[in-house]
Amino acid sequence: MYSRFIMFHQTLLSLGEKKLDFLNKRAQILTENIANSDIRGMYRKDLKSFKDILGHSPKDHLHFKKNDVVALKEDIHKSKETMNMALVTQEHDAILSMMKQYYKMGQLVAGFQA
Repeated sequence: MYSRFIMFHQTLLSLGEKKLDFLNKRAQILTENIANSDIRGMYRKDLKSFKDILGHSPKDHLHFKKNDVVALKEDIHKSKETMNMALVTQEHDAILSMMKQYYKMGQLVAGFQA
């Protein structure tokens, strides 16, 4: 029973780390979109879904393939990209905060000072 408990928590933390990696990569692409927004003829890029990328990644880390970055046939609008960046940042910060609290809770349960 205890080993299942540990495996569950390790899986949860691993998934959180992978989601943070995904959001960091997406933020990088959104930054490139914002930088290219004034260049005529440039189209938006974005990542495939987290679920899609997670599905082809090995268990120990998130693996990005070249075709995970998708060129969309849409013009780049700086305001839309900035809003997307704010949402990515908000989600990133929320997951990071939850992981920190989860880690502190684990320390308290295990009898360590948090």
